[in-house]
Amino acid sequence: IIEMRKADARLGTVYKNYMKQLSPAGKALLKKDEIAWIKRKEQACRNEGEKYEGGSMQGMIIAMCLEQKANERVSELHRMMKK
Repeated sequence: IIEMRKADARLGTVYKNYMKQLSPAGKALLKKDEIAWIKRKEQACRNEGEKYEGGSMQGMIIAMCLEQKANERVSELHRMMKK
């Protein structure tokens, strides 16, 4: 869970830094994209956790999924910033 929180914090920092670089229209687009990404991330990790429904591993699997998705989004935002 600690690693998930660290990944989420990194994501927040990268997102805020990227927002600073954008025009108002770009900020609106990124915000819309981020909301859609959050919904996809949460659904994907819920689905992953359902495979372990009722088991002691479920929480850890969900946390690992959330960490992975946050790290992937950090990389994605870095690529977008370089364009």
